[in-house]
Amino acid sequence: MNFSPSDEDLLRLRRDIADGRLVMPPAPHALAVQVTLADGSLFPATGELNFADLALQPATGTQQLRAQLRNPQHVLLPGSSYGCGCSVSSGRAPSSFRSGRCSRA
Repeated sequence: MNFSPSDEDLLRLRRDIADGRLVMPPAPHALAVQVTLADGSLFPATGELNFADLALQPATGTQQLRAQLRNPQHVLLPGSSYGCGCSVSSGRAPSSFRSGRCSRA
């Protein structure tokens, strides 16, 4: 699952980490990612963040992220793109953002 949070969302995530509201899991564990489908329902599996691009995309002000999650019923189809939200939870309070579009590679 590829998604692109805005630079504003990323700044908020960094602040949450700095303030201790979001605790980064110890290696080799990854941050948990939950996907909200276009119809508002939650995708039944929780994924793990496994890639973050090093730079923002200048044209869009977003950063490319990728999460890996199990999709045995093929709800998320390869090449599909749809509106979704992603929330990352670790620590005392979840931090969430609406990434606008998610796509399954």
